[in-house]
Amino acid sequence: MLTYLFNVVANLESYIIAEDFTADEALKIGFVSRVSKSNKDLDTTTNEIASKITQSSPVAVSLTKASLNYSRDHSVAEGLDHIAMQNATALMSDDLAKSVMARSTDGVVFAPLSSHSRL
Repeated sequence: MLTYLFNVVANLESYIIAEDFTADEALKIGFVSRVSKSNKDLDTTTNEIASKITQSSPVAVSLTKASLNYSRDHSVAEGLDHIAMQNATALMSDDLAKSVMARSTDGVVFAPLSSHSRL
């Protein structure tokens, strides 16, 4: 799995000797997407990201996560087929229309995902 996430050649030494690395090094090799300077900064950033996510369609967020997870472990062609299937499924929900409306108004309330959903 790590081979899909990180540049294997550039990080081979770290993989083989399993050495620790700093937050800045983790950022440099793509292990994390950002580094916070303090706990307060971490809380603020986390809340900002969470707020952005909650303003998005739950169907879109769930399908994006599922597609990224699927594509990580499959070929590019299989990943694209999976995304095409997911997109077709998403069009069956009214979230797309609500998303367009949300861009032109003050916001929108999306229907919650059902509790038995595996998305």
